[in-house]
Amino acid sequence: MRIVINSLMVLGLAGMLFAATAGNIDGSAKQGKDDARQQRILANGDLSEAQHKQIKEIHDKSRQENKELSDKLNDLRDAMKTEMEANPRSETKINKLRDDMKELQAKRATSREKLKAETDSVYTPEQLTKRNERRAEQEEKFKKAKEARKTK
Repeated sequence: MRIVINSLMVLGLAGMLFAATAGNIDGSAKQGKDDARQQRILANGDLSEAQHKQIKEIHDKSRQENKELSDKLNDLRDAMKTEMEANPRSETKINKLRDDMKELQAKRATSREKLKAETDSVYTPEQLTKRNERRAEQEEKFKKAKEARKTK
């Protein structure tokens, strides 16, 4: 029995170590994916070096703004969870938290639209057409894969 418990503890610690070294704690893994994606776009010849730099700056600025919104939203979610578990719970506080969350979610949606408009302004009309065609192909590929998973 003791061996089983020790084995489970070792597996748990190994999992936490893996998560920490994979960059999941500080968000560096996501940053790495973004950088790889940007390098792939540049390698495809879709963007000039100047366009690439301009889009990277737009994304970096947007990432910081969205991080602040996400942090606030996470704080509200935590407060909502705490309030929902409280006994007795205050419907007034819950409604206020819900309204605040909706407001932040709307700000994030607006931020996404702003990001799209800013990045689209960097592309030439030909590049936009090519990018939109590739996006449509990717969406179709994703839908087919999703349907294939449903039928299994």
